[in-house]
Amino acid sequence: ARGIVTEMSLKIRNLSLDLRPAMLDDFGLFAALEWLFERYTKQTQIKINHNFSFINEQRFPRSVETAAFRIIQESLTNVARHADSSVVDVNIWVKDNLEVEISDFGQGFDIVIVEAKNRQSTGISSMRERAALLGGEFSVASSPGSGTIVRAVFDIVEGSENVQN
Repeated sequence: ARGIVTEMSLKIRNLSLDLRPAMLDDFGLFAALEWLFERYTKQTQIKINHNFSFINEQRFPRSVETAAFRIIQESLTNVARHADSSVVDVNIWVKDNLEVEISDFGQGFDIVIVEAKNRQSTGISSMRERAALLGGEFSVASSPGSGTIVRAVFDIVEGSENVQN
């Protein structure tokens, strides 16, 4: 019984970390993504190439950090489940907005068919909804045999009470 309780506690802890790791609040998007990438690669053996064009300590509105993290996390989950790819690229650019792009080199899919079948799924539709709730942009480009590119763009409002320095 103790073994089952310990195992369930560990699963619950991992689930809560997957939803929103504390380091996202404490250290920001860059540190949380480094943690996610290390964990993901250990679990899946999929290599992540990443490029971040911002200073490590730079902070963004909390809602933007959460949405960007979750979109990247969901995209990586989809790569592991469906893409049959051994490498993923994650790029983030910051200028007047925060741009996130996740690219895999896997089998790809027909976006029209997938979206028609999975209107109620929590994958692509939840990523699109996260971006839309913040007034952001979201797109998915894919075709069979040519991989997938997920892209999200968020406005960054300087001086917002949600911006953390």
